[in-house]
Amino acid sequence: MKLGISGVVRHILPGVSHNRFLIKVSFSRVVQIPSVRIGDWQYDGFGEFWSFDIAGLESHTVYELRLY
Repeated sequence: MKLGISGVVRHILPGVSHNRFLIKVSFSRVVQIPSVRIGDWQYDGFGEFWSFDIAGLESHTVYELRLY
């Protein structure tokens, strides 16, 4: 059984600076670890609330965010 996160995102709260991206995401149900390719992540222990802290970004560079 594949457990995707499509359609279950409740909130996305982003915070950005010139070299850092912090995003907090809540889901309407427990999910397995969402995939993030760079940075650190934390969650609530139950799988409904996650935060991703991506530091060391370069200015004037395009980055793409995807939650799988």
